[in-house]
Amino acid sequence: MKEKESRTPEWPYKSLSDPKYLKDKDSILSRSGNGWWWGWTAENCPLDWMKPQIIAQRKKEMEENKKDWEEQQSLQDKAREERDKRYKEEGIGSFIDCIVCGKETVMISMKTKYCSKNCGDKAYKQRLKEKQEQKREYMREKRKENPDIWRK
Repeated sequence: MKEKESRTPEWPYKSLSDPKYLKDKDSILSRSGNGWWWGWTAENCPLDWMKPQIIAQRKKEMEENKKDWEEQQSLQDKAREERDKRYKEEGIGSFIDCIVCGKETVMISMKTKYCSKNCGDKAYKQRLKEKQEQKREYMREKRKENPDIWRK
């Protein structure tokens, strides 16, 4: 009876600690990384001439992502406006005024306060500024009360 030929190639190394295997493994990983997650960034790139290219590519990707995000937000805002208009014509739902711009919008839930994401972001930034100012004012008062503690 004939022996079947194996379709799989033989392992060319003696073991996983074989110096030839380790050398080949290091060369492969240095060229192509260690898995699907691997990629050079400006911080981990060993090639100095490549860093400006990587930085430019990342900036371009970020700009494209920002444009995509802004486009998506404008589409969502248009859809909200159309929904509000349709609901108003059909008499569906209750309406509130946006606390940022004053535009009338459908009250989807009890938490609805803004007519769009943009208005919500503006309100969040305003609240953040107010909190930072309150914190600064609090620190000024504390320094006035105990000036010796703050000086060293």
